[in-house]
Amino acid sequence: MTGFNRRFSSHIQKIKEYFKDNVCPYMINYQINSKEISKDGWLNDTELSGGRIVGEICHFVDLIQFIIGHQPVQIFAQKIAANRKDIQDENNIAVLMSYRDGSVASVQYTTMGNSSYPKERIQIFSNGIAINSDNFKNTSIYGKKTKKIKTFNIDKGFLDLYSSYIEYLKGKKDIPITQQEIFSSMDTTFDIRKYVTGAKD
Repeated sequence: MTGFNRRFSSHIQKIKEYFKDNVCPYMINYQINSKEISKDGWLNDTELSGGRIVGEICHFVDLIQFIIGHQPVQIFAQKIAANRKDIQDENNIAVLMSYRDGSVASVQYTTMGNSSYPKERIQIFSNGIAINSDNFKNTSIYGKKTKKIKTFNIDKGFLDLYSSYIEYLKGKKDIPITQQEIFSSMDTTFDIRKYVTGAKD
């Protein structure tokens, strides 16, 4: 089973529950403030890991598709053009995706930021509700009332992913992520890679 863990975070589960009866399109903005690593690192090796688009951005694509409930019908992605040896253009991209229910989502992934800024920030707007979630640790939900969700540690959903899969193996739960969901998220990721790198597969 692919480790798309973020959808299992307690923050995301509560957000999903908050929108359980939602029929309004979403506007989602997902910012990733990652750090630059050596060009020789595993994550930057397109032969071993597929590069950061396949190795990391797939997780953010999956989380957005989990919240919206659909695969995008249209995708556009663009990398920067820094023309500098110390900046890897393909590690700094913007993605725009539209969905059949009218939703629109964007992903900004950069290695040019600063560690004092949240590594992952998710903003969700729909049906009179605005949500801001930082680092899977602090989430604010603004609606008729403001609700705060805080966890002592960063909760990216790893433990709930593992426990859900164990319960599935025991026959006590349905499979936590279906094969179709995995294929859908990866299809979207490979489409993004094609836009950014010109790769044919």
